[in-house]
Amino acid sequence: MLDGKEFQILSGAMHYFRIHPGYWHDRLTKLKQCGMNTVETYIAWVCHEEDEGTFAMDENHDFVKFIRIAQESGLHVIVRPGPYICSEVDLGGIPGWLLGKQGVRLRCLNEVYLKYADRYLDWVLGKLKKLQYPDGGPVIMMQIENEYGYYGNDREYMEHLCDRFLKNGISVPLFTSDGPGEIELKRGSVPGAVVTGNSKDCSEEQIRNMLAHQPEGPVVFMEIHQGAIQCWGSERQHNNPEKVRKVIGRLLKMKASINPYTFHGGTSFGFLAGGCFRENHYRPFCTSYDLDSALDETGAPTPKYFMFQEEIGRSSEKPAVHPRKAYGRIHLTRTVSLLEALPKMGIRHEEHLPRTMEEYGQTFGFIDYRIRLDGWKCASLELEGLQDRAIVLVNGVCAGSLWRNDVKFNAHLPGILWLQSPGDEFQVDIFVENMGRRIFGTAMNNELKGLKNIRVSGGEYCNLEVFRLPLKNGDIRKLEFSTGGIPTGQPAFYQGDFDIGEEPCDTFLHVPGGRGVCWINDFNLGRYWNIGPQQTLYVPAPVLRKGRNTLTVFELHGIPSRSVFFDDIHELGPAVSEQFYSGGE
Repeated sequence: MLDGKEFQILSGAMHYFRIHPGYWHDRLTKLKQCGMNTVETYIAWVCHEEDEGTFAMDENHDFVKFIRIAQESGLHVIVRPGPYICSEVDLGGIPGWLLGKQGVRLRCLNEVYLKYADRYLDWVLGKLKKLQYPDGGPVIMMQIENEYGYYGNDREYMEHLCDRFLKNGISVPLFTSDGPGEIELKRGSVPGAVVTGNSKDCSEEQIRNMLAHQPEGPVVFMEIHQGAIQCWGSERQHNNPEKVRKVIGRLLKMKASINPYTFHGGTSFGFLAGGCFRENHYRPFCTSYDLDSALDETGAPTPKYFMFQEEIGRSSEKPAVHPRKAYGRIHLTRTVSLLEALPKMGIRHEEHLPRTMEEYGQTFGFIDYRIRLDGWKCASLELEGLQDRAIVLVNGVCAGSLWRNDVKFNAHLPGILWLQSPGDEFQVDIFVENMGRRIFGTAMNNELKGLKNIRVSGGEYCNLEVFRLPLKNGDIRKLEFSTGGIPTGQPAFYQGDFDIGEEPCDTFLHVPGGRGVCWINDFNLGRYWNIGPQQTLYVPAPVLRKGRNTLTVFELHGIPSRSVFFDDIHELGPAVSEQFYSGGE
């Protein structure tokens, strides 16, 4: 019901933090042109409190502005502020630093967790309160937590969150969202909140389960899964639009409310992408969050867009398609090695024993552990607690790498690497990357990044240097580049300039290296990795500017030709039909 009348929600999911703000109006307009009347967005806690106690809403994450633009576009808004959101975001949107707090347990009635979750909710709900529909705003519903029925049965925790919303003046209907099985709905629902379902098929059985919890309705599918999240090293997946058509058509006929997830996936810019476990292996997610949606990663309509338009039958407008341009090859003429960069931009600590990123309050980026061995010719190096990937440098030369999917790590044992030195002294740098924390399940509590212990030839190593590299916006400007060469295979920053003589267009960056991160004009485009399936990074036109632009690449294994190129084709890898991510792990 809305304004005392029956109201069928025709919504589409898109996330402000996965769309460049220069394109917010464009994407919301296209949603409206498709015949939808509502937009749904998560709010990612980590985007607003990356550092403990510092709440921020910069221009890339100004959800209030995004919601106001939706209202100006004639759309209602559904908000899902968490504190946990999943959404394939690192740690499900919970800031990683929280794992460094003594005694914390996520997503339950844990005093430590609630201290910070409540503080976040007070902040975000304070912003949302004035945007509610009864007060002239566009927000018509808000979600408590997310898919809690998959996680646990702490009803007191869910009731606590519900009370927090109410105490902060939230008067629009609250709801929960779960897989529409009987068990999930029972564990995830909370008195006073509307029960909604998440599903690909939205079957009759699932609808019966939902109506068993609220016989008077409404029937709301808050997530109708459109496609699959892509993992590095896996095949790109595809969901047949005609199968989606049958599901949507059936729901529309029965007057159910719908929210395709996602209508527009966008991009997990920066270090936002998380990871999961599948087939007993850790799988970090790609930067692209395309999800086989109605609008692709660039905002262009796909066959699903026109299918939705036909089924809804409210509009036949043709959405605009932004031009793309191949800007060609760019030479990276300036470099600085990782070891040269650490004293300039790293945050240095002297430690007796290793500490994890989270114990320093660090959420994203990298961390380097430096040890020195005098009078050694060779040694074995054991790394305990490695949850990602470590590159080991001996006297500045790459000696090898270890990572989480080694067989020994699956057995929760430390990885071992044998080291040799041409001299009597070792300087060993163990450079660890946060590749993305797990986003689902109770194992999230164990997603500490970095190292817990270092053993050299079986003995615990004490007294080391630590350099932290969060690589936040602006950190790149601290680097001092030169035109010299970099030893092959060593982590390094590369930089080059290129000029655009007209208004910029969307383009796609291809880096012929191994693995790394790219920035254009200080905007973090995200991670790349040559194992695919994604081979190019999306560069939205608003990131570029007419005139001089600067590209910075942090490559972990070296770029052979010291050049990259911009294409007008997005290479996400070949699609495999009918394979599908249905949530969780």
